[in-house]
Amino acid sequence: MKSEKEEIVIEEFKTSTKRTTEIRKRKAEGNYVIPAVFCLVFLAAVLAGMFLLNLSVVMVCVILVLESLIGICLHDMPIWVHGLEVLISIVAGVIFGQTVFMIIGAVIYIAAILALHFINHEKGTL
Repeated sequence: MKSEKEEIVIEEFKTSTKRTTEIRKRKAEGNYVIPAVFCLVFLAAVLAGMFLLNLSVVMVCVILVLESLIGICLHDMPIWVHGLEVLISIVAGVIFGQTVFMIIGAVIYIAAILALHFINHEKGTL
């Protein structure tokens, strides 16, 4: 015969495993939202660069991918580094006559930083 303590332990184990599987399912669903939002922002930036600014698709994609990669590399840096990178991007846009496009690039950079921040926040590894 099982004692009362054994039954309680077994019931706690059953409910705790149910809770962890529910939490895992919620996290798995949430893991797709942030990258999907980033992809939509990226697609909107590519389309804006192509159709509104009449730039070639190759140049738009290369610059925006580079901005994303810089954001990935620098996402753990202090906030002043991010401000400096955004400022450098905008100044480069002013120098080369593509200010609006480089502001779009800065938005992509900030979106990459925020996406990585929220993904790390969900995992609990800040």
